[in-house]
Amino acid sequence: MKPTMVRHNAILSMFAALTIITFAATAIRSNSASSLKPAPDNAPDLIVKEIAFEQSPSQIRVRVVNQGTAAAPECYLALQTGAGTDASLATKQRVWTIQVPALEAGKGFSDVIDVAPLTQANGPWSATIDRSNTVAESNETNNTLRYTAGNPGPFPPNYRRPDLVIAQFELTDPANGLVMIEVANKGDGKAGPSTLRLIVWEQGKFEQQEAKTVFVKVRAIDAGQSVKFPVRVAVPIINTKYSMFIDISHEVAESNEDNNRAEGEAGNFKP
Repeated sequence: MKPTMVRHNAILSMFAALTIITFAATAIRSNSASSLKPAPDNAPDLIVKEIAFEQSPSQIRVRVVNQGTAAAPECYLALQTGAGTDASLATKQRVWTIQVPALEAGKGFSDVIDVAPLTQANGPWSATIDRSNTVAESNETNNTLRYTAGNPGPFPPNYRRPDLVIAQFELTDPANGLVMIEVANKGDGKAGPSTLRLIVWEQGKFEQQEAKTVFVKVRAIDAGQSVKFPVRVAVPIINTKYSMFIDISHEVAESNEDNNRAEGEAGNFKP
């Protein structure tokens, strides 16, 4: 009888241990699932709208906007230089942090950060809003803006900037993927050379899967002028959508950075 009792007790012990492990695993999965719940549609969406050079060579202005549909609580913004571990710099500091107040939907905030003894030339610079990820946003992937090493320098108050837009476009050869595009400079200043990106999407997979992406260099455009050119992607553009974005590499400092994109939709092509 004694061996039977021992086996019986061992089975009970194994069952109890298995129950505890199963309960713990269920709890972990439950906690993980709750922590990965997406933010609600009615939520804030913080972005860094602009990084601009002030007149002082050591001062950089950052501007943030809550483009979401709900108020955002206060959080922190980090400005970082891309100078890395350059031992020749006068300081080891590479990141500067400021507090951003609570922002109602559609409201913005700007502040000047003094990076002395570094200067604006010690870039490239990047700014990240909600650096500690404490704000539940509708979009958590658009919190960083990078200002490349090609900065044109500080802008005086009356500086006249260009404004590049895709004025018009036409799919002239669907079978071979040929699009005629006109880019216009609606601003008051000359736009230097820029880059246009054209994406052809797989049928039924708009902004999910690319069929082909091409980049085209666009020459400098004077204020009020435009340039028209063909873009060939060498894949059919039939019964699908395609997207165009001028100045995709942010080579031109514009008065409006939010009007550079256009979308086209191709119907069924019958030769």
